[in-house]
Amino acid sequence: MPSNAGAHGDEAHTKQHTIYVNTNEMVVNTDTLSFADVVALAFGAVPPGDDTLFTVLFHHAHQKPLAEGKLVPGQRVTIKDRTSFDVTRIDRP
Repeated sequence: MPSNAGAHGDEAHTKQHTIYVNTNEMVVNTDTLSFADVVALAFGAVPPGDDTLFTVLFHHAHQKPLAEGKLVPGQRVTIKDRTSFDVTRIDRP
């Protein structure tokens, strides 16, 4: 998650990465981020339930074959400096 511990207790192999979430610069101490991590970075704590949907698009990631794409719940993306995320929140009426 944001600016604290590395993912999966693997701090020895992680480094700080400067990323962008909805154009906001952030520093994280992990090499991968999950869908839930990115949503939390964008919107903070999100209440559980079916009334809110999120889309997460990423660009300039550190993975092959796709350095850009869409994250869905349960997925992770390997990041590098300047990886960016566009996160959209949709509240159902």
